[in-house]
Amino acid sequence: MRKINPFDALVVRPSTKRITTGRDLLRVDTERRQSSRPEKQGLGAVERIKYEIDPHQRLVATAGGLRQVLDGTFKISKDNELVYHVKRPMAKDEPQQVRCSGAWALDTEHRLVLSLDKWSRHIAGGKLVLKAEVLSASGHELVFTLDSRDSDGREKTTLLTFSGSWQVDSRNRLNFLVERESGSPDRLQFRGSWQVNRDHELEYHFSGAGRGLQALELKGSWAVSARDRLTYCLACGKTVDASARIDLQASLEHACSDRLIFVLGGVIRPRRKKMVFSGKWRFNKTQGLSFELTRSDGRLSRMVFGGYAHLKNGITAQIELTVLRGEALGVSVNLSRKIGGGEVFLRLLKGSDGNAVFLGCGRSW
Repeated sequence: MRKINPFDALVVRPSTKRITTGRDLLRVDTERRQSSRPEKQGLGAVERIKYEIDPHQRLVATAGGLRQVLDGTFKISKDNELVYHVKRPMAKDEPQQVRCSGAWALDTEHRLVLSLDKWSRHIAGGKLVLKAEVLSASGHELVFTLDSRDSDGREKTTLLTFSGSWQVDSRNRLNFLVERESGSPDRLQFRGSWQVNRDHELEYHFSGAGRGLQALELKGSWAVSARDRLTYCLACGKTVDASARIDLQASLEHACSDRLIFVLGGVIRPRRKKMVFSGKWRFNKTQGLSFELTRSDGRLSRMVFGGYAHLKNGITAQIELTVLRGEALGVSVNLSRKIGGGEVFLRLLKGSDGNAVFLGCGRSW
């Protein structure tokens, strides 16, 4: 018995097992794009090419009942689109790469999901799910790793790097906003919990599919930018980038000689999540008043404050803390000469004739 190929009526092939080629898929897509018939014509309409990802993280193309596994590598383009570079095109006129446009998101197992847009010629409303794992994060980047296997059984690991910015939403969940060439950014929402680790850096804990509990560390330093705002400036390489920041709605609840306590939510209420920073105060004629945080590797980071200080009992300084531009934080701290630079600090106050002295970074004393 002989079988007719519906996409090439001039060719008749025997009914043996048919080998699907890339040329067949290309012909189906070309006929669809050249057809002037509307797509909602029932059985007479030409089908679109549908793309999916197989268990080995390879792109699979299906059209008109023909299914082809394409060996290749996934990459993220400069405009954060998913691009699949085909390793061995089946025909010389077959595209060597497939671009998939749509919206990025994370599912509940922290897998990357690309919902293809309706204008894409690949498949309207379809989704591609990549079993990628979060590897690292920096000021403007989020990196995933993707393990795959080709048709020859060779395994490989690919890095998928997104560009964008970080944000904490109204429910204090971390979000990475993926930059888009036009329109609003896509939101990768991390639904698990985050905390400040012993190095005073943000650390996010989450569970992936079959991978147990994992941690993602975001390196950076802290700054009190307003009465109800605590800012985390993220590191880009070995330096901190002030433009790469996460603003937390948080209020300073308590300050003492070796500890700062902030409460998330802006308004101090019981049972709110608290952030505790351990360190020591230091006064410097150039840098003003700062709270030093020591990390396990010996690195220092500073939270710089302003404040109105005056002597108390002749040996203790009482400081009404402010942000650098002078906005009061509503919290005071009592410091002795034992702090770094304390002797200079007390001499400064003793010479003020009992008047309050404003402490600020960069002020010449």
